[in-house]
Amino acid sequence: MKFEAIQKETFILDPKNNMAHRSIQSGIRKDPRTGRNSRIWHFMTNKWDKPDFEKLIA
Repeated sequence: MKFEAIQKETFILDPKNNMAHRSIQSGIRKDPRTGRNSRIWHFMTNKWDKPDFEKLIA
């Protein structure tokens, strides 16, 4: 089984930074079993709020 991954780079004008040029790294991966593609963005951060488990238990 061969997993295919293609690296891409996108250039945008960033409205948060006075329309300065910015590059964003991404990747396209293909699932060999289903043939479906997915796009992986590397600019997003995974910052999740810690859940309040006390509320779930009560």
